[in-house]
Amino acid sequence: VVNASLNLTDDLKKVSKNIFYNKFKLDNFVLCVGRIEPLKNQNRLLMSLIKANFKVLVIGKLQKLHKNYGISFKKLIKENRNFYWIENIDRKTLCSAFKNAKVLTIPSWTETAGMTALEGAYFGCNLALTNRGACKEYFQNNALYMNPNSIKSIRECIIKSFNQPKNVKKLRNYVQEEFSLNKTAIELSKAFNDTLNNTN
Repeated sequence: VVNASLNLTDDLKKVSKNIFYNKFKLDNFVLCVGRIEPLKNQNRLLMSLIKANFKVLVIGKLQKLHKNYGISFKKLIKENRNFYWIENIDRKTLCSAFKNAKVLTIPSWTETAGMTALEGAYFGCNLALTNRGACKEYFQNNALYMNPNSIKSIRECIIKSFNQPKNVKKLRNYVQEEFSLNKTAIELSKAFNDTLNNTN
């Protein structure tokens, strides 16, 4: 797999956590970012964390093609005091949200590493990720992994991740070393050259 790369401008890397906190008054929460749809599995995530002793924030837009899913999602948000939802957010405020979060979770049915996970790791979130797709290949032992089909697995993974201390420096260094634009360009070039050489 050719690595994805972190692509944050200097002003986003240095964004203040106060931008998000001053607007929404939320910190120390579990964060999930993505389109509200069955593939991203937010409803099962929320069902697994009903009455959890921490806040859960979902950031993402409802999808017209998944109307019933969206109705169920909004019902879960409305009926649980520890759940929060932000439908629209700008890039700078999102980066600030990462700085306020304790855990970044991706409970999807399938997933590449995704920019959300790379950015969450860069800003020091603990990672609770799906075991489907390429997340393990990207993050190895720097994350905890869940079965997206199991409410028990999702809950246990996120609670364990939430209870671990944050290691901002370790995760940031890992992302910068493994997923820089320069390293990605070198690996892409090598992949193209290997392909060309094997076709001759």
